[in-house]
Amino acid sequence: MATKFDLNAFLGVQSLAGTLNLRLLSVKDNDKEIRLSFVGEGYDGVATEMYSKTSSNHGWVLNKWMKVFNIAKPTKAKSAKDVEMWIVKHLKDAIGETVLCEVTGKADIGDDLYNVVTKLSNS
Repeated sequence: MATKFDLNAFLGVQSLAGTLNLRLLSVKDNDKEIRLSFVGEGYDGVATEMYSKTSSNHGWVLNKWMKVFNIAKPTKAKSAKDVEMWIVKHLKDAIGETVLCEVTGKADIGDDLYNVVTKLSNS
């Protein structure tokens, strides 16, 4: 019986998995969420992490991103929207930076979309 041809193995493509240094590719911001997308050299796929603007319990995600990307606190913010705008501006400035991430699994959609959690380098 012939074995099935594995195109990814033949091309040397590795799927995103485990704890990796990934490069921030994009920052998407809309009325409902802020979504960060990451890629890794030599890996196939895109990994994303998101902050929900509709959840009152998601502020910890922004706090973590501030630490991961070394973003100062927005001391003049008067609302959650001000904080979100401040962080999005600085995240967009960080596009291209490489950070430690844990790929937590395959997303429910697409062949090469993964879920990721950014990590502080010492955690």
